[in-house]
Amino acid sequence: MKSDLFKLDWQDIGKGLLVAIITAIVSYLSSLVSITNFDYKQVISIAIISALSYLAKNLASDSDDKVLGRW
Repeated sequence: MKSDLFKLDWQDIGKGLLVAIITAIVSYLSSLVSITNFDYKQVISIAIISALSYLAKNLASDSDDKVLGRW
């Protein structure tokens, strides 16, 4: 069951956490192949931003995955 418009359930929170973990891993792996210095703070901030973005998208989506009930 999907959450209603402007509501989050525990499944949304869990998926947001999963997105954060995957983003942190991908950011870490991409930094290994880049020439720039690796910064844990940057990876953590990217993971937090991606998780919050995912949760904001779910918060603004209804049970039919329409953003703001329209699209």
